[in-house]
Amino acid sequence: MESWNAIRSRVILLLQEYPELKAKRQVIKHEWENPNLVSDDEMLSAMAYARAIGGMPPSTGHISDKTAHIAASYHENTRYQNQRQIEDLSDQLEQLDGKLYRLEYCVSQLPPDLSTLLQKLYFEKVPRKILTEDLHMSESTLKRHLRTAIDKL
Repeated sequence: MESWNAIRSRVILLLQEYPELKAKRQVIKHEWENPNLVSDDEMLSAMAYARAIGGMPPSTGHISDKTAHIAASYHENTRYQNQRQIEDLSDQLEQLDGKLYRLEYCVSQLPPDLSTLLQKLYFEKVPRKILTEDLHMSESTLKRHLRTAIDKL
């Protein structure tokens, strides 16, 4: 079982990672919506293996005997690679969405003042100095509220 300090450190790390996770989610979502699909020509080019014939330098674009049956089904291979790419992106999105949702949900379940404090500090990256001025509290009061909020998480 993890110690209280280890759990607390993990919670702080998750909160600190939040902006990076949101940015990563946006990038992956963009890639998922606009995938860089492999074309049939690219697949054929990737399957072409050059080999030397009779001491001559290898010719480019020669498909070896071993890959002839693969070349015959290049369209299917292209479709498979593209489908796999989209599925991988979808899996990554699902994992990030779950992590972000759990973190956002847990923070939202705190009392409003503590929830707002964590959202501004970690989600919106408002500097502590500005936060103390906006919330009309001292740095030590801010630290105490922050400790309380993290302990409740």
